[in-house]
Amino acid sequence: MRVAGPGPLIAMKLQSVMNRLVEKERTDLLDIIRLTSDPVAGPVARAQLRGSG
Repeated sequence: MRVAGPGPLIAMKLQSVMNRLVEKERTDLLDIIRLTSDPVAGPVARAQLRGSG
């Protein structure tokens, strides 16, 4: 099964946070922080986001 990597997940959450209720917005932002600061997913996410420009 194919799943999205951490970079695309962060991009999706950043896009959706503008149209969410405040409660869901908070959890999306917390997910972004967790993904970017994770010792394994963080470097992968940052590399994926750098390549998306």
